[in-house]
Amino acid sequence: MAQVPQAIDARGAGVMVRDDGQRALLFELDARIRQVAQELGQAHDSVIGLTGAYHNLLRRWADA
Repeated sequence: MAQVPQAIDARGAGVMVRDDGQRALLFELDARIRQVAQELGQAHDSVIGLTGAYHNLLRRWADA
């Protein structure tokens, strides 16, 4: 299995998410958010909502 990169927070700093499954999910979600943003634009409500969900998961799963 390919190694999933470490998540990046809103400040651009690396965030440690230890669980492989959680990191993989964040990686996949990030890729889909980027795809939707490219198709609909960054300001679209769906992109904003998905980005908020991504950041909420990141905060929940990140090691402090």
